[in-house]
This record gives sequence, structure tokens and C-alpha cells, in this order.
Amino acid sequence: MYQTTSKLIFATLLMVPLAQWKGEASAEAKIGVVNVTKVFDDFVKSKTANKQLQVRRQKDQNYLNVLVKTLKDLQEGQTKLNEELLQEKLEEKRKGEVESELDQKRVQINVQSNLVRSHVRQANQRINKMANKVRADLLVAISAEVEKVGKEQKFVYIFDISGRSSTNVPPLLFQNCPNDLTAVVTKRLNDAVGKETKATPPKKDEKK
Repeated sequence: MYQTTSKLIFATLLMVPLAQWKGEASAEAKIGVVNVTKVFDDFVKSKTANKQLQVRRQKDQNYLNVLVKTLKDLQEGQTKLNEELLQEKLEEKRKGEVESELDQKRVQINVQSNLVRSHVRQANQRINKMANKVRADLLVAISAEVEKVGKEQKFVYIFDISGRSSTNVPPLLFQNCPNDLTAVVTKRLNDAVGKETKATPPKKDEKK
């Protein structure tokens, strides 16, 4: 019942200009390429974020299962009451009781159905909001790292070779650039995460 994406973070990869510098004019401008999608896939922070999103999704799914089970039980109760109401030998007193119970069941089913729909809508909105923020933050981090590499190694242009144009074909139909910086950027990003982890002191166990 939830929106399904194989990779929550990378469902929609934005096309962004990664790096461009107006350096000294040169007949042989230094050009590089990077596959942003692959950097995303191999970035430690994106894998961690995906796990966190999956945990959140599972919690939402578990609660949805409870809501749906309750709804199903109410519907089964309604069916039994309808079957009882159709019995020919049903006493008038009991018939009135069944009709009253059916009215209550209809109200309960309507309320429960609204709860299910509301939960699904809110859960999807929450997941999408989380995924969009993570994707935006990762794009900023990747773009910043590409810019660092570009400036350090004096590139004039660095193109993203993973994107698609408005005609749904890659903007670079052919490339044989020896300066593929995908692995370099990925390694630098992951190395930085490793350094951050080592620099963060372990949390002390709280006393009970």
C-alpha cells in the first residue's frame, strides 16, 4: 500500500552542474567526468541513510498491518451480523439488537477505513520528505567534493555522465575521457566519513 521504490534515496536523481571553473585560457582545457549515480551507490552515508529509511518504513508498515487487521475483524463481524439478520426464525427482539449492532459496525468500519487511508498518506509523505532531504544533503556533499578535486587537479570542466537529458538520452552520447573521477570522489567521501567516525568519542553507557 506504500509507494514502492527499490532505492528510496535515488528514485529521482537531479541533474546538477558539478563543477566548472574559468581558469586560464587554454587550447587543451582539462576535462573530467564523474558518475554521480555510482558515487551515490558507493557512498557510505547513502547506505546508512537507506537503512534508516527502511527501518522507518518497516515501523510504518507494522502499524499499518495492525490497522488493517482491525478493519478486517470489523468487516468479518459485519458479515456475521448480516447473515444472522437474514435468518427466517430470528426473533424480533434479537432482530432489533442485530440492526443496532450493524449500525455501530458501519460507523466503526468507516472510522477505521479513514485511519488506514490517513496513515498511508502520512507515512508516504514522511518517507518522501526524509528521502528528499537526504538526497539533497548527499548531492551537496558530492558536489563539494567534486569541486575540491577539480580545483586541486586544475580541471576546467567536470561532467556528470550518469544523468539524462530532456530527450531521455545521456547528455554525452560518447565519452572516452581518461579522467574518470568517480572512484576518486567516492574514496575521498568515504575516507572523510571514516575520519569523522574515529574522531567521534564513543558514548558512555548511561547508569541505570
